[in-house]
Order: sequence, then C-alpha cells, then structure tokens
Amino acid sequence: MFLINSFTLSFSVLWRLILLLPIIVILYIIYMIVAFILGAILSWLVPALGILLSLAVFLAANVIPVMIAIRLGLRAKGEEVTGKYTDLSLPAIGYGFVEGFGIVVLSGLVLGGYVLMSPQDATEVLRFLEGAASLTGAELLRLEETLPFTTVAFIFVAIASAIRAAILVPMAASSAGAGMYGRSYPFLWKFGAGFVPLFILVAIYQLSPFFMSDALEAAADFIGQGDALRSALFNLEQLAEGDSRFISFGAEEAIVIGLFILTSLWLFCLHCAAAALVFVDQRDSHDLAEAAEKQAQQASPDDIRSLRKSRS
Repeated sequence: MFLINSFTLSFSVLWRLILLLPIIVILYIIYMIVAFILGAILSWLVPALGILLSLAVFLAANVIPVMIAIRLGLRAKGEEVTGKYTDLSLPAIGYGFVEGFGIVVLSGLVLGGYVLMSPQDATEVLRFLEGAASLTGAELLRLEETLPFTTVAFIFVAIASAIRAAILVPMAASSAGAGMYGRSYPFLWKFGAGFVPLFILVAIYQLSPFFMSDALEAAADFIGQGDALRSALFNLEQLAEGDSRFISFGAEEAIVIGLFILTSLWLFCLHCAAAALVFVDQRDSHDLAEAAEKQAQQASPDDIRSLRKSRS
C-alpha cells in the first residue's frame, strides 16, 4: 500500500516540479552567483572561511532540490507547510554536511579496505577510478575483467543511497516546518525512519543510469517501436562521441532525450513522495503518542484524589 501511495503521489509531485523548474533554475543561478561573490570576498579576506562557504554551498545545492520536491509532495497531499522556499537554505547546509561527511567517511573506509584486500596496487585502483568517470554505465558492466572495481562502485552507490534514505524524513520535517512561524523539529528528527523502502527507492534512482536504456528499449519493444528507439540511441551515442558525419538529429532523438529526462525526474519525485508519506505517518504517530502521554499525566492527579477520598 505504501508503494502504491508513493507511486500515485509521485505524479502529483512531478507536474508541480516541472511547472516550478524554470523558477528553480533562475533561483539556483542567483544563489550560485551570490555564493560565488561572497566566497570570493571571504577567500580574499580569510581563505579558510571562503573554502568553508564554497563547501557549504556545494553540499546544500545537492540537498535543496530534494527538500523542494518533498515540500511539493506535502502540498499535494494537502498538508500545511510554512515558510518560503528560501527558508530551506539553512537546513539544507546542515543536511548537506551530514550527507557529504557520511559518504566521504564510509566510502573512504570501503575504498581503503578494498585496496588492502585487492591484488591490484593502489596506483592501478586510482587509475581505473579516474578512467571510470568517462565510461557509461553499460560500458562499466561489460568490463568483466574489472568486476571487483565495478562492485566497489556499486557499494559507493549503496552508501550514498543509505545515507540519503536515512536523512529523508528529517529533511521532510525541515521542509514542512520551515520559516519563523513553522513547527520546530529537532535536527535529524526521526533519523532512519522508513529506511528500507526509502533506501530501495533511492537506490533505484541512483542506479537508473545503468539500466534506463534497457528499460526504455523493453518498453519500446512492447509498443512496437524498439527499432526506432535503438536507432535514436545509436545516433545519440555517435553524437556524444563527436562522430556526427553521417548522423542526423531529428524528432526521434529529441523524444529519447525527453524520455530520459522525464524518467529521471519521475524517479527523483518517487522517493521524495515516499519521504513525504513516511514523514506524515511518523508525525501523526508522534502526535498521538504525545497526546496520550499528556492525557495520562492530566488524569494522574484526579486518580490520586479519588484514591485519597476512598481511604478517608
């Protein structure tokens, strides 16, 4: 039931996000320009502060879109949210630091352990990792001789997905209670809530570049357009490699690019919608437990008086 609700809510988040996308892009540009100017000034005055500000801006930039999408999911569900989108900047820096620090530490431990246990030396490992950045997901999977390296890459994705899944509900709390008049939630409130389903959805989103082509080909084959899709994918691969001598860019290629972007956006909205649902469930359970506790505390003096009267 949870996955079904997340699936249906994700489309409500998606169309809202698409409508807001131009505004988000403009605000992002302004945000980055202001941050660049402040960073340059601070770097000139106090270099350490300039570096710290640049790091904070980078980490927050990865988290703000998630908080915006969760906020859209809460609005789509009819929940009351407070504050403005600009109020998300400060908590985004905090969650960005948590996410970045966790990924660096855990990935460093995994990479260090792999280097120690691997038959390849550290130089070979680093050389492969530098080259892997220019490879597509399909090319990485076809490199059977480097399967251990590919395994490590998937472990990195798993670590990033796990940390993101653990802080999604806290980010939802900050998204819902943003601003001066919003409900105050502690930092990292309900950390790790709904971890398993959120981790699965985040991992699907993170791994989507590896399987999206095959998934779209399967869908195209189902509707009888497989050959057209494969032809368009081949043309796009040739264009990406710089070989455009006999390749034309037409409507089919534009549709394929649009499908990739739309599918990526939907998978992004899917785990953000799920985070909004988990947050609402956790908040309601918390409020019920708190109300029950207050009721019990209020009933205690009456019970004591009744007991005293019965004894007198």
